[in-house]
Amino acid sequence: MLTGAVPNANALSPPSEFAVFEPRYLQFFDEVLEWSEMVYSFYTSPVAGSGLALGSLASDDDAQFGRFLQADQARVLLPVQPAHVMAFLYFYSSGMLWAAPDRLAPVNPADMALVNDLKQSEPRHRTIQRVGACWEVLVPTAMQVLDDSGAHVEPSTFLIRSSVS
Repeated sequence: MLTGAVPNANALSPPSEFAVFEPRYLQFFDEVLEWSEMVYSFYTSPVAGSGLALGSLASDDDAQFGRFLQADQARVLLPVQPAHVMAFLYFYSSGMLWAAPDRLAPVNPADMALVNDLKQSEPRHRTIQRVGACWEVLVPTAMQVLDDSGAHVEPSTFLIRSSVS
């Protein structure tokens, strides 16, 4: 059987494009989305008797899953990593993955206002301004040190010098 082939399908028909590229889609979602920051809420209708009778599906072992099954609606907030916002917007508007650098991702004309807002909200690169002269830290040590000739150097005369800029 071919990779991505649908079971019980005609043996001569090719597999679906999504099934073949499924590992790449999963990798893209794993790289682009901040899964650890996902937030979700479940909403049920206030009309009495609108919930499903779940029976054994909603066991006490997984109350969260039971609330999901009984919900009429769910709200999911899943942030995109800032370095991949344009690639995800391209995927969201076209359904195709973008593998090149994020700044080169094509933009749908309907998304231009959003892209301009995103570009203006990016942090500006600030140049580092030196406040004063560099300083040096001297730390005494009891380590044994050999110089280039292999001769032993007394620990009391050796200091570790670290210059901090």
